[in-house]
Amino acid sequence: MKGALCLLALSAAALGQEGAVVKAMRDELARSMAQLRLENLDKPYFISYRVEDLDVGKVSATLGQLTASNFGRSRILLVQVRVGDYQLDNTNFAGGGPPASGSTHALPLDDDYAQIRREIWLATDAEYKQACGTLSAKRSVLERRKTAPSLPDFTRQPPVTIHGPGEALRIDAPALEQLARELSAVFRGSPEILRSEVQITAANARVSAVNSEGAFFTEILPIVQLNVIARTQSSDGAALADSMIVCGRSMDAVRKEELLPRTRALLARLKALRTAPALDRYTGPVLFDDEAAAQVVAQVFAPAVTAVRIPLIEDSQVENQIQQVLDQFGVSLADRLGGRVLPESFDVTDNPLATDFGGVPLVGSQIVDAEAVPRRETQVVENGRLKALLATRTPTPQTSASTGSSYTPGATAPSNLFVVAHQPKTAAQLRQELLRIAKQRGYEYGIVVRHAGETGLNALTRMAMGQMSAEASGMVAAYKLFPDGREELVRAQIAPVPVAAFKDIVAAGDKPGAYAIASLLLMSSFTAGSPRAAWSSFIVPPLLFEEVTLKPPSGPSPASPVAPSPMAAVN
Repeated sequence: MKGALCLLALSAAALGQEGAVVKAMRDELARSMAQLRLENLDKPYFISYRVEDLDVGKVSATLGQLTASNFGRSRILLVQVRVGDYQLDNTNFAGGGPPASGSTHALPLDDDYAQIRREIWLATDAEYKQACGTLSAKRSVLERRKTAPSLPDFTRQPPVTIHGPGEALRIDAPALEQLARELSAVFRGSPEILRSEVQITAANARVSAVNSEGAFFTEILPIVQLNVIARTQSSDGAALADSMIVCGRSMDAVRKEELLPRTRALLARLKALRTAPALDRYTGPVLFDDEAAAQVVAQVFAPAVTAVRIPLIEDSQVENQIQQVLDQFGVSLADRLGGRVLPESFDVTDNPLATDFGGVPLVGSQIVDAEAVPRRETQVVENGRLKALLATRTPTPQTSASTGSSYTPGATAPSNLFVVAHQPKTAAQLRQELLRIAKQRGYEYGIVVRHAGETGLNALTRMAMGQMSAEASGMVAAYKLFPDGREELVRAQIAPVPVAAFKDIVAAGDKPGAYAIASLLLMSSFTAGSPRAAWSSFIVPPLLFEEVTLKPPSGPSPASPVAPSPMAAVN
């Protein structure tokens, strides 16, 4: 489709029509529930099918030149087969095989009923055989331990029929290519930037889903995402990197007139970091301003208020080790239900039904989750006290019902998370308070962080991803704030922020912002396979923490290029 205007005419009305795909899903679902059974083995008690018709365009460019441009269609089937019953089934078990939360299969693009149904039949058969083997292994472990499961594996849900609203993106291939060229050309006159790239992805997903409880829903999920990545080295050879990620549900999220100034600002910040002094170790008050406030909430607080269930594992020592890791890093607030986790003036609400904030569209807006549960507003924190955890249909020791927060089967994510402070301070008052506490700690300055990177603030995430790379450790915009109002950019790395630090937040600002952030669903990966990410909106004011640790950047320092960049001569 390169060089042509791709008008993806998916309408909400079309989703309501039961075409070949939906008919094939319904018919094979009915037959599987009635006939699918191996001799002396359990039959399925729950089956779900989810089909995504995908139209995806991806472009990338560097220094004003395209490096890739790919546009195409695909049709993906996600099958979930549960055998046993709601109390004990093949899920919530790690027996050394693939995760039991379902797998994906390719379907034909043509609407051939017979062929689509054949592929669904084959996929269901494979999933059923795997589910039977998993349940058998799970029962063996329970018998060997002489224990019975203390929690059900799944909860019942009244069936729903929902045709979700949605408007598909108009994916204009030449326009995306030109945008990538123009944004990446910002770095062309800066040979000291060793690597830079602009990546843009625009996609429409037409979703149809059915399950054996009688649920049926359809929706259109458009998404456009832009990544700007740049890398360089400081004057002493340390690796530096910075990035910008923008996401939205319409092409308005990637307007050139807004993105060009932001890209130029990223370049200016990265060039300034090359000669900026390294910060001495600092443990004291830190003001997370702008998007950094949303990043610390997304990376540290949001995962802590999602319900987590550690699966049964064949090796009980591994199971105990997982629990010890969670306890060691203190990354979950599950055992704090009813207790204070934020200052008493704070409320936190997850609201998937909100569509915008101050005119800014929210990417987490949906009316049904991946497990066919209607989404609804959930009061997570009230007056500083934890009232509820975001949960799926998998019970945990703290949750018995879903809050409609399933991003994919087995994985929990916030939608639009609102952090509200009822006693906010102005920007000037926040800075005065920052300096006052810093002086008490013996510092002549306080620290303001305006960009904190995408992954480095959560200890468990950092451990799971291994030692932080030079790219990750460099994505910090930290400034010394002096009493005369002067600010000085410094090179620094933020130590993981413990979730307990949120309880001691000193103050919040009076101007919250809305930010779309990819939340790594690490806490859900115990039952859903490898870590994955979900796009959510975080509406967060500036946050002044009483104590955060920053230190000089660490990590490998790659060798500088032997010869200077040829771009220096060209420019």
